[in-house]
Amino acid sequence: MRFPEYPNMSFAARDLIRGLLVKEPQHWLAYRRGATEIKQHPFFQSVNWALIRCANPPNVPKQVVMDISAGTNVTKVPSNDKVPGLDVKPSGNYLEIDFF
Repeated sequence: MRFPEYPNMSFAARDLIRGLLVKEPQHWLAYRRGATEIKQHPFFQSVNWALIRCANPPNVPKQVVMDISAGTNVTKVPSNDKVPGLDVKPSGNYLEIDFF
């Protein structure tokens, strides 16, 4: 698997993604020990799993507003916050999101 040059990803993040996307189930990350194996991955080393329900997320997504006043169900995405590497296009009742 090749990762794009932007945005930069840590080795731990790339390793976690690769481990979760392996085709053969017997080689999946968490095949042997379940969620414990994922929780102990280096990507999550700073997560305190015992207090996870009390923690605030580091990034809260922006709200998406549905425009029903025009008689169509076209989703409007706030365009003032452009994110590099993210392309959002309305497609009927859904949003098509292309990363990278």
